[in-house]
Amino acid sequence: MLMKRKTLSVILIVVAIVVATLVYYYYTSLPSTSIGEASLQILGHTSHVMSSGTVEFFVIEGVVKNNSTANVRVNVTATYYGAENVTLDSQINKVELDVLKPGQKSPFVFYRVLHELEITYKLNLSYVQTSEQPADVLELVDLANQTEGNDFTISGRVVNKRIFDARSVRVVCAYYDGNGTFVGLSRQLITSIDAGGSAEFELSMDVSGGISSYDLMVSAGGYEYTSIANYVLLSVLILAFLGFVIFMKRRGW
Repeated sequence: MLMKRKTLSVILIVVAIVVATLVYYYYTSLPSTSIGEASLQILGHTSHVMSSGTVEFFVIEGVVKNNSTANVRVNVTATYYGAENVTLDSQINKVELDVLKPGQKSPFVFYRVLHELEITYKLNLSYVQTSEQPADVLELVDLANQTEGNDFTISGRVVNKRIFDARSVRVVCAYYDGNGTFVGLSRQLITSIDAGGSAEFELSMDVSGGISSYDLMVSAGGYEYTSIANYVLLSVLILAFLGFVIFMKRRGW
């Protein structure tokens, strides 16, 4: 009976430690409510009309840069105006990268069904500081580019370096002219990349207006643990439990 009580006590202590650890990592990963004086900048933005079947969309593309010394999560608000500057509506979107490190850039895109003959817009930024770091799960390798006529093409592979699958992977490229002015974006969606796997991509842009530099970025809509990751986590928990039991037995339990 005494041994059963000691075993039960050990199990309860281990469970409490695991729960406390999970709670700690959950709350420390949340964005800080202290905004601070982070400095964000919209490097440039453009707009155009895109048709999809019989529907026309008003599209806004742009790039944000984090000029602060803190990691931030960024939202962009687009407010639309019609004839005589009448407010139509607004949209709020996250930038492409979930967490922006100091000096890092990220593109953003808005799509709005076009009903009006005349439309203008205004952009505003909002953000929160966070202690969380970018996932750093995806890597761009084997990059190459070429120009044929007015078409500039960038190709390469996206490598998933971790033990969980990446879903809705997006490769986005922002282009700039000789004056550093933002010209536009091109993007490609990759449905998923398995843990440890890779996928090829190819982006192109009309450079008739002149392109002298670009920023290439990759992000994922989410990640899913694989069976391997679950086995690794289970193994760590089992080893931690056995180590704790051995430690407590040496102390006379």
